[in-house]
Amino acid sequence: MTMRRFLMFTSLLLFFFPHHVIGMKRLRPLKPVPTADAKVGNLKKVTDTATITNDETSLAPLRATLFLMVWGSSFVAFRPAPALIERLGTADATKLLSAISATAALIEITGSPLIGSIMDSTGRKPVLVCAALPLLGANILASFAPSAISLGLSKLSGMISVALIVLTSQTILSDTRTGASLSAAFGMNAFLTSLGFLLGALSASQLSLSLRHAYAVSSFTIAGAIVAASFMKETLLRSTTKREGDLSASSSREKQQQSVLSRLLSATRILRRKNLRIFVTLLMISTLPQHMGDVFQIYSKSEWNIDAKEYASFISMFGVVGITGNLVGSALVKRIGIPRLTMLAFLSSIATPLGATLFQFKGTMIGAVVGFLGSAQGLGVNAAFISEGQRSGIPQGQLAGERSSMLALLKIFGPIMYSTLYVQGRDRLGITSLPFIFNICLGSFGFLLSLLYLR
Repeated sequence: MTMRRFLMFTSLLLFFFPHHVIGMKRLRPLKPVPTADAKVGNLKKVTDTATITNDETSLAPLRATLFLMVWGSSFVAFRPAPALIERLGTADATKLLSAISATAALIEITGSPLIGSIMDSTGRKPVLVCAALPLLGANILASFAPSAISLGLSKLSGMISVALIVLTSQTILSDTRTGASLSAAFGMNAFLTSLGFLLGALSASQLSLSLRHAYAVSSFTIAGAIVAASFMKETLLRSTTKREGDLSASSSREKQQQSVLSRLLSATRILRRKNLRIFVTLLMISTLPQHMGDVFQIYSKSEWNIDAKEYASFISMFGVVGITGNLVGSALVKRIGIPRLTMLAFLSSIATPLGATLFQFKGTMIGAVVGFLGSAQGLGVNAAFISEGQRSGIPQGQLAGERSSMLALLKIFGPIMYSTLYVQGRDRLGITSLPFIFNICLGSFGFLLSLLYLR
């Protein structure tokens, strides 16, 4: 009975959410308008690849796709680990999950530049529609035969598909928005991502579904995301597609001939672009603390004796704080501008690690609430990064691919660095809060860079 009610609720949501809440409908082709230089602080926006529009309904299919995709993947995000432990044992399951995470990061590092070139040559919509197909296939397989192999494939496909959806959505936003409007659009996407993850995780915990039924529900939601993506209109101009397609096709052939090692090295190519270096640095500073998750869970249990229920409550609260921060940030950026929002967000990000350092777990909770705007760090930085890339004449797909590839390196480097800081700080220095002190330094450094360069 519970399963039937949930499927009925999901069906109604899939119908009403896209069409009535965010106004999705079949849209006329977006009309390009002439672009001109615009200033936010001292940052210029020049774009010849964008189809600029302020019509919010034009992004409704994209937002529905992102929301349903994240909800569907998060609904089963915490199912593989206990199932694999039951089938393989703790040691082998841990090794397999670590290998899956490393493989997903490696695929993202090596594949993102190629995906960016494909988007510049064929358009954004084909990638958006196809991005969810691997996860849909893997989840359907897991719903029929939940073995260790199918669960592992679902976990891997989920990480890759969500990364592709985020990459494509950021490129589409950079096609259709500029300046503060782009930052606000990033904030809305971040809000939908946080909301989708929170609702997916909460609904999964409240419903006692079997493994097969959970993956069936997830497959149904992912299919809804694909349907929503099919309503999206292409945002890359045809004349631009042809011009950049000639360049991207040649670039794609070269990338296909590259070795894995050369692709790994090319992930740092964006750092060699002098005019983008400062923005990439700010993006790395704002992204790195997100990869402390597993270390923080171990830390909270070992140092604060936090049980699983308390930890789950904290994660839920942190999700609500993130949703609030992104909503407020997306509204605030239009009033105070990109530079001020970025500085304020970096300052706010210091509150959580400072509370953890001084007052342990309760201080962490208070700091998360006080520094809620810290979750909006990337809104202005991403917009400034894209604007400078447009000013330099870099195709948006290529730019998004290089950025995604570079940030994917942090998925490998981040957990290793935070675990080293925790273990070495505890064993050699007698300081268990070294990861939080490092995050305080990161936030302070990000604030100083924003103050100096985003004026």
